[in-house]
Amino acid sequence: MSEFRIQKVEEPVVIFMADGVVYEGSIFLSPFAQHRSGGQSVADLLLEEQPFLPMKTTKGEYNLISKGMISHLRYTSHHDRLAVFPEREVKITFLGGEELQGTVCLDMPSESRRIQDFFNSSSKYFSMKSGGHDYLVNMNLIQGVMMS
Repeated sequence: MSEFRIQKVEEPVVIFMADGVVYEGSIFLSPFAQHRSGGQSVADLLLEEQPFLPMKTTKGEYNLISKGMISHLRYTSHHDRLAVFPEREVKITFLGGEELQGTVCLDMPSESRRIQDFFNSSSKYFSMKSGGHDYLVNMNLIQGVMMS
């Protein structure tokens, strides 16, 4: 191994693609985040400029996955929320018709905590909890949002 190579940490995920294909396996996170202290998070990896991310499937196959085609990704969050923000129950409908119902945390300034403000923000991905799981949802592949 090269002395300049950084060992990556495998993070188990389930990736749901826009066309309905589902991948189960692991993605690779750096022990160092680029823009903050601590290790790289799943959200950090999705927000990096590179359009593809490497993934190892549960069958041991390696794939390059187009980040722009990921509708949502299920993972285990290792971070606790530091502040208390209002939460709202929503049902997301993706372009292919798949639905995901869960809770979003409106981590925005108090004057902008309406659900429409949240979905009109410039974030590319947002966190959502559903059925005891953590998700990152691609804002660009949402067809609609129903508020509960």
